[in-house]
Amino acid sequence: MSQASAVDLFRQAMSASRAGNKARTRECLQEAVRLDPNSETSWQWLATVLDDPADATLAWEKVLALNPNNEKAKVGIRPVRLQAGINAAKAKDVVFARRLLRAAVADEPKSEHGWLWLASVCESATEARAHLERVLTLNPTSVAARKGISYYDGKILKQQEAAEASSASQRMARPPGLSGLTEVPPIDAAPESGEPKRVLVVDPSRTYRKLVGMVVAVDGYATVEAEDADEAIDRIRDDGVPDLVVLDARTSGRDALEFCRLLREHPDTESLPVVLLVAADAPAEAQRSRAAGVTATLTKPLQPDALLALVRRHARSPHPVG
Repeated sequence: MSQASAVDLFRQAMSASRAGNKARTRECLQEAVRLDPNSETSWQWLATVLDDPADATLAWEKVLALNPNNEKAKVGIRPVRLQAGINAAKAKDVVFARRLLRAAVADEPKSEHGWLWLASVCESATEARAHLERVLTLNPTSVAARKGISYYDGKILKQQEAAEASSASQRMARPPGLSGLTEVPPIDAAPESGEPKRVLVVDPSRTYRKLVGMVVAVDGYATVEAEDADEAIDRIRDDGVPDLVVLDARTSGRDALEFCRLLREHPDTESLPVVLLVAADAPAEAQRSRAAGVTATLTKPLQPDALLALVRRHARSPHPVG
């Protein structure tokens, strides 16, 4: 199979599909998108034959990244994304579940199950309660929503009592969230030269994080993933300084350029290369990025060859994988 082109593999997949061989269809399409990650048609067909809802969601997201107007993808992603979110919530993967379920209820605002499961993975009791109130507007007889609201009311009350009992020094303490890398514990040293080089990928899309990982793996880089800038700070603090950062300009939470400025203010990360991924229709982001200390910019959708060239230029590459 490795000798076939992406076009040949797609044709083989269609033949296998007509023959009812789903496993072979899936195998050919997976290899086809590996060879040509920008093939909208191959990703679309692959999304329809993947058994895991999370994998199917990622494939549909890739289709929409390549073509935001693909109506089949907009429809196809909805049921699998909801199911993937529910599965992630059951597996306690709350960060992934939260992202999927928020997107699911945005697409289907009348999804009672979507709002219920989203409430179960919320970061705050207040937010969870609001989602359960939304369930009651859809189904006033929902026992699960009423029980959940009662539980979160008790939790919110305890939080309020604890806040009122705090001392003056506690009330004046720094609020949740990091105001700068200089305020976190010392950053671990970078990996020894004999260890694999690491790229930190900061992007709200799991699909893009995985795609970046596939690209840099060609040169033997391992990847560390973060969904947003705050999680990226935790990764640097806990895992040590990577050899390069690939950062999406529209990361949630802390502003991406603010994150870059924080890196430049800390002595351990002041020279850390940062490649910023920007939307093609957002030239202002690329212009402002230089002042924030961004090393290079690259427009989305992802251009594997261009990204790999930037990684090779700005981070010393280990030996390519054989």
